[in-house]
Amino acid sequence: MKIEHINITKLRLDKENIRTKVDQNEIKRLAESLKEVGVLDPIKIDQNNVIIDGNRRYLAAKMAGLKELPVIRRESNKTQKKIEQITHDVLNLPLTPYEKAKAIYNLRDLGLTKKEICKKFSLTPSWVEDVFLILSDKKSEEIAKSGEVDFFKISEAVKGLEKKDADKLLNAVRKNPELTVHKDIRPMRDVLKNKDI
Repeated sequence: MKIEHINITKLRLDKENIRTKVDQNEIKRLAESLKEVGVLDPIKIDQNNVIIDGNRRYLAAKMAGLKELPVIRRESNKTQKKIEQITHDVLNLPLTPYEKAKAIYNLRDLGLTKKEICKKFSLTPSWVEDVFLILSDKKSEEIAKSGEVDFFKISEAVKGLEKKDADKLLNAVRKNPELTVHKDIRPMRDVLKNKDI
């Protein structure tokens, strides 16, 4: 792979990057390091100068006042880019549960099957199904994104319920984070599911 040096103003962040939060203190620490030793690991970019891997290094380099960055240009389509970003982020700084779920959900939208996603990222089919279930509904996605309620509790609160009943149970779980899946959420879900009996 050929390393190029490119003017920092020509690089662009990927608007669809799976990592949604950036720790500014981490960027400042990285910027100080870059001032002293430079960029040791080239940033990976696509054919349009969009960053595939290296957003934090790019932000830190801008903060440090660097004019050029070493880059490796990779020809990649949207699916390949997303897989590379997820793989890099999962192996390095951990993603929030929501960021990881959103990334997996986006891969489905790009045409990967549940089986392919499970194999590529060593995930269980039930976890991937839970992700699809949670992120296909605006209310459950909003709760997942907030980080207030555990993913497992959200999926257990909506499985097999009509929208109206799922919303009721989600509200209860959100207001009472101490509820447990086995003692509280599943029994309440069963009552809502079987209310016509």
